[in-house]
Amino acid sequence: MINVEQVGGQCNSPVRDSSLQIVHSTLGRLRVRLAWLRCCPSLHERLSTSILSLAAVREVRLTPAINSIVVCYDPQGITEKAFQEKFCHLLQQLTPVHWLRCCEADN
Repeated sequence: MINVEQVGGQCNSPVRDSSLQIVHSTLGRLRVRLAWLRCCPSLHERLSTSILSLAAVREVRLTPAINSIVVCYDPQGITEKAFQEKFCHLLQQLTPVHWLRCCEADN
């Protein structure tokens, strides 16, 4: 599993750091900015369904206009850090290949 650390609000990941940012996190609720959310509307339903499939997730709200995702989850049986790791790992798996190519070109 990928180790996710909170460093200045960033998910430390193989995907370009600026593509996924943890904006706010409290036990039971996580809000992130996902840089590709607005430009990939065809993936919104798959993204929502995939997030809802994570254990403990109760609600998902996508706000593409501001590249925001809010996830409410049941904190019983999972730590905040463990949930962040699972969530960030899932988003890394769902990141579109063409977005990764853009990120590689920027580096």
